[in-house]
Amino acid sequence: MKVPGIQSSVERLFSQIMITLAGPQYLHYAFGLLERTSTFCPVQAVLDDAHISIIKRLASQPRITDESVNDVMSQMSKVMTSSTKLFTRFARTALRTGEIAPQYPFENKEMSDDTLLLALEKANAIMQQPHNHIDNELIDKIYDKTPGLLTRLKNG
Repeated sequence: MKVPGIQSSVERLFSQIMITLAGPQYLHYAFGLLERTSTFCPVQAVLDDAHISIIKRLASQPRITDESVNDVMSQMSKVMTSSTKLFTRFARTALRTGEIAPQYPFENKEMSDDTLLLALEKANAIMQQPHNHIDNELIDKIYDKTPGLLTRLKNG
């Protein structure tokens, strides 16, 4: 794909999730790249950033405290003494607050999918921010200490 869309985002997100669940030490995800990594797309980079943030949250270590253990024990007590034996009420609350899974940052409350438009707005806002450039002294130091870097990149 040369442009971001639902297909590319879903494919990328699922492969990133599956790779993360396999437990690598390092995850390379071709941030913002499309068309077999030959085209950079700022909108795709914004989507990738959102997706990687979600994956990091899902893969993070659970927070277990005395308070959270007491809360779970209290929930279990209430549920097991109820007639339905369902945790639905607790699960719904945890889902709505983002406790189980974070909210999607481009979610629209209306009945339309504006994900790409919202991502484009965010990409444009990022592009409007002042740019921080590496000073020439540091660039020279990097090229002096790292043999094999393409000099045309330095002069470009």
